[in-house]
Formats: sequence, C-alpha cells, structure tokens
Amino acid sequence: MTQGKSVTQVRQQVTLTKKKSGVAILLLDCPGRSNVLNASVLEQLEAAVDHAAADDDITAVVFMSGKADTFL
Repeated sequence: MTQGKSVTQVRQQVTLTKKKSGVAILLLDCPGRSNVLNASVLEQLEAAVDHAAADDDITAVVFMSGKADTFL
C-alpha cells in the first residue's frame, strides 16, 4: 500500500481508495471486456458509497472504470 493512502476492498469488483487529499477513488472493474451493473455489483457499489459517506475525511468521490475503453 502506498503511504498516505488507505484502501478498502469491497468484494472483488469495486475498490474504494481514499487519498490524503480527502478525495476517494471508486474503481469499478468487473471481469471480462466490460463492466456490468448486476445485483452483485450494485450491492458492492452501495457498500462502497455507504463507506465513503460514513467517513468524514472523504470530501469527494470520483467514479472510475478499470477498463481502458469503456465505463460499462
């Protein structure tokens, strides 16, 4: 883990990374060629957003895709 960052893994397809600046990066990276919004992924997103909302040090969340060419 990089110093100054904390990482919370919420299952496998959604990762929430909090930076020292107060900005959190929520990375969506499902297996395969594109990301999908199925029930499992939506649960993971909800858990990550809830975690970010409960952390007073997080002032913003940036949603990103782990895919080079697409978000979904």
